[in-house]
Amino acid sequence: MAKKAETKVTTKTVKSTVTTEELRKHTLEELAETLKSVQTDLAEAQRSHVAGELVNPRVLSMNKKTIARVRTLMVEKTREANGKED
Repeated sequence: MAKKAETKVTTKTVKSTVTTEELRKHTLEELAETLKSVQTDLAEAQRSHVAGELVNPRVLSMNKKTIARVRTLMVEKTREANGKED
């Protein structure tokens, strides 16, 4: 009698997303930390998705959008610090 393969299902919950207004209050260093954290979360979610363990695949697109927001704000803050305005 063959054993059935057990699949591990994790119940990852969606973290409350940080609004752009809240991100604007952060310093450049805090934004860099946030970026690193969200990139780590995205990599973990992608691994879980490939393994079939990710309960909510919408997390992938949410993390990608958050990364884009943080990078945009980092560019804005860098330009602000250098005195360049577009």
